[in-house]
Amino acid sequence: MLASYAGPNPLPAQTNKERAITTEWVNYFARRYAKTQNAVFAWDAIAVILGQYRCLPWWLAYLKRAARNIQTLSRTNIPSGELAPFVYQALEFVPGRGGLNPFREILDTAHDMMIAFDVLTEIRGGKKLDFALTDVARDHPARCARTPKCQSLSRAAVSVIWNAHKSQFDR
Repeated sequence: MLASYAGPNPLPAQTNKERAITTEWVNYFARRYAKTQNAVFAWDAIAVILGQYRCLPWWLAYLKRAARNIQTLSRTNIPSGELAPFVYQALEFVPGRGGLNPFREILDTAHDMMIAFDVLTEIRGGKKLDFALTDVARDHPARCARTPKCQSLSRAAVSVIWNAHKSQFDR
């Protein structure tokens, strides 16, 4: 059984009727999603819910735009052929340098952060930076699931990664 959407706390400009309409739409989208597993219905619900807020943090404003872009694809600008480029654009993915896949870019950044965190752990354990870099370069490949990328991890590469990410840590 689906839980019903109760809606956000009413906004000053939102009437009971507007709130009831929002709730009905969101519950409709939830039922349609449950029946079809079509993610567009989830995006419809996100657009309706976020549409109720006039001031959103910048990162939620992105979700609101993305949800509206997906709605446009399913109503007025229905793509034909390969869907990926249209969805990519609707979600406002920006190709990284060299056309990097944005999902791969996140994985690579998370991996580098893990290496930087290993260096930080060594430093917090009392090692000097030079020794920490050397030990991480030696030990990380054996623990890393990203073979073969890390099989030849050099001390210089660890140093570059550490310098790129050390500002993210509270030392």
